[in-house]
Amino acid sequence: MKPVPSTPSSQGLGPESGLATDLALGLRLVDAADAVSLAGFKDRAFSVSRKADNTEVTEVDRATESAIRTIIGVERPEHCIYGEEYGVSGDGDAPYQWVLDPIDGTTNFVRGVPVWATLIALVYRGTPVLGATDSGPTPAQKLLIEALKAAWRDEESRDVIMPQIAGLLAQYENTIRQGMAEGSISTDLDAQLLARLFMAFPIGLSMLTLAGLPDPDPASFIPFFQRFGETLKPQS
Repeated sequence: MKPVPSTPSSQGLGPESGLATDLALGLRLVDAADAVSLAGFKDRAFSVSRKADNTEVTEVDRATESAIRTIIGVERPEHCIYGEEYGVSGDGDAPYQWVLDPIDGTTNFVRGVPVWATLIALVYRGTPVLGATDSGPTPAQKLLIEALKAAWRDEESRDVIMPQIAGLLAQYENTIRQGMAEGSISTDLDAQLLARLFMAFPIGLSMLTLAGLPDPDPASFIPFFQRFGETLKPQS
């Protein structure tokens, strides 16, 4: 990942310096989040409750966000923070705002499915200027890559891995069908096909990265996902 070079940095260094300092901070935030969330995912000793909107939340979600907020409070006290678990803190009119989702995919996290991530973004006057998330392929992506290898080389491994892949795919499809039932995703779409697309897209990018190709500019994904999000919505 890399900063959008045409935007002034929040340290007031000007466009020529870009967002290098904030990107470095973003990566530190991801590392701090990983230290909390991965430990919780491995030991499974966490409580689960329901928010007002009936979605699940764990004590690990809250602890992960707290760890991120603590660092931002020290390093960028003038910035506003909007978090999934603790809402807004700081000056709501500040030009820079950090947007946090400590565990995107709590449903999977709770059930031990390794398809979740910490998402961190920095927004400048309403426009996202950088994002940070877990580096490298996720455990689920590594599993899928191994499945692709096994499909060509190792029948015994394939027999072990493919049921796990089927389980992950079912999780994706169930989440999509839940969105359809709640009215956030169009029922005109094929849930099974969408599940495969959602799995294939990040896996393909990860495989290209592992092969040594440079990552694309993150800013180029913004219009794509904006249009894709509109496609998913029910048409009035």
